[in-house]
Amino acid sequence: MNKAYSLFKKDWHSELRTRYAINALAMFILVTISVILFSIGQERISEYLTGGLLWVVIFFSAMSGLSRAFVSEEERGTTMTLHLLAAPATVFNGKLIFNVLLVFLMNIAITILFILLFCLTLSLFEDGSSF
Repeated sequence: MNKAYSLFKKDWHSELRTRYAINALAMFILVTISVILFSIGQERISEYLTGGLLWVVIFFSAMSGLSRAFVSEEERGTTMTLHLLAAPATVFNGKLIFNVLLVFLMNIAITILFILLFCLTLSLFEDGSSF
């Protein structure tokens, strides 16, 4: 598990240094939410439709972010080094930890943007009172 954590740290520091995936995901999220806002215009949409649109944005953002897991290794030519230094399960676990954290942070950003841009209220209680 120590090697997987080391691989996670390497990916995390590399991403913070280059910001390639973060910038690509941020732009994808902004464009997708903007397209949704422009397409609905002044229409009032139901909460169920808003929830469905939120999950569509989350799904496609996650799929575009997860594809970057091994692309950066191929671009830098370090794939063979990973094969030599670590077991496949270790590489998988390190990449998994990185992608889970990236998707989690991305989902937080998407949810905050949806709440702000769609003027949603959070219903936290059964009786309908809002937060």
